[in-house]
Amino acid sequence: MVQLVGWIGICTVLAYFFRSRPIVLVLVALVLWAAVPGVASSMITGQPRGSSLAFHPATWLILLSFAFQVLHDVHAVLREIARRILTYLGLSLFLAVAFLATKTSRTGSGLVLFLSQMVAPILLFVLIQIALDRDPALIHRLRAWVVGIVAVQAALALVEWAQGGVLLYRAYYQTNYWFDEINFPRWMGTLDHPLTLSLLIGATIPLLAGFRSAAVQLPLLMLLAGGMLATQSRTGLAVAGLGIAYVVLASRIRPLAKIVSVVVVAVAAGYAATSSLSSGVADRLANDTGSTGARTAALQFFADHGSDFLFTGGGIGSASRVAELGGLTTSLESSILIYAVDVGVVFALLYFGIQAAIVVRGIGRRPPLPGLALTGAVMVIVPQTYNALNAQTIAGPFLWVVLGMVAAMTTHRATLTAAAGRTPTTVNSPPAVRPQPAAVVADRVRGLRG
Repeated sequence: MVQLVGWIGICTVLAYFFRSRPIVLVLVALVLWAAVPGVASSMITGQPRGSSLAFHPATWLILLSFAFQVLHDVHAVLREIARRILTYLGLSLFLAVAFLATKTSRTGSGLVLFLSQMVAPILLFVLIQIALDRDPALIHRLRAWVVGIVAVQAALALVEWAQGGVLLYRAYYQTNYWFDEINFPRWMGTLDHPLTLSLLIGATIPLLAGFRSAAVQLPLLMLLAGGMLATQSRTGLAVAGLGIAYVVLASRIRPLAKIVSVVVVAVAAGYAATSSLSSGVADRLANDTGSTGARTAALQFFADHGSDFLFTGGGIGSASRVAELGGLTTSLESSILIYAVDVGVVFALLYFGIQAAIVVRGIGRRPPLPGLALTGAVMVIVPQTYNALNAQTIAGPFLWVVLGMVAAMTTHRATLTAAAGRTPTTVNSPPAVRPQPAAVVADRVRGLRG
């Protein structure tokens, strides 16, 4: 408990000193989530897995950051709530139902999941709106950090593939039943699962379309594609392929650089297809080890029994127990199906429907941040193909960070578009002539006459 109190103290100091700069707290929380997997939370908080206080360290920081933001500038919080009143009413209703569902959990896992994957990520969304409302240009910094964090994870996964073992947290990963570096050689950097890294990479690739330098865009594209291969995710590989095509076609780099990018991507794809890096994906395409059958069985089970959970669920964490009782050998393999069983079909649809609505509103012609709406779509859709949001991972916080960026882009579209439109003009135009006071001008004229 002393260790937890010490960490809460550190979070309190950070939340207090950066209360006027919430974007810093958002970035620190995101880095924490990426650097420390949920399974290793006890390393910082001292709370063992299964404890009702075993929240991720970043969760404590987010909760305290929001509390200090309310104390520091409650008017900014209220303005944000008023701006999206229907969104927050829907989210509040969902959280209220989910909180009631935590009482049926026999361990602390229900409360941990509720706070780490639902409450804290939504508070991140609010903090992002407050920060970007004060300075919309900060969205570019947030995008750069998102890309940088995922690029680092992709690089770590490639190093793990090269050496045939994880770099950090082996003792913590070994507590997972699925962890096997020999028979399950799929790599994840310092995240909680290869599919988590696959999700983040697939969502990040479209953001590269907004980079105007091919010298930056192309190496990042190759790095993220290599990281995706290291995860051996078939769904992720398909999403990455679509993302790469989007980046090549929609990026705003010069035409010659775009042609070079197409050639480089084609050559790299051909090389990767014949390299040992892609052998794991090829093996899984030939033999999926039953994962497709598991997803089909889960869908059939929910089709048969979904009406039993229409308005009320069995409580957070109950989906795995329900799946086991229903004869499934795996989970329900879909975040929305799991949430439907946990809190009820209606409220699960409300939660994910709000996410989809945020993304749809962000779609538009010539967006100020190319690829951001597509990133949002990936983060909303792909978690429905596996249990992404049913564990203490970075998936939930990353989802709501992306949604926060999409919502901010929608709100400040005119400002961001105008700023983007001024950039080339400012670079190419001559220096502006600063207006001079009338007396100074008169003195200069008399001097010329003399």
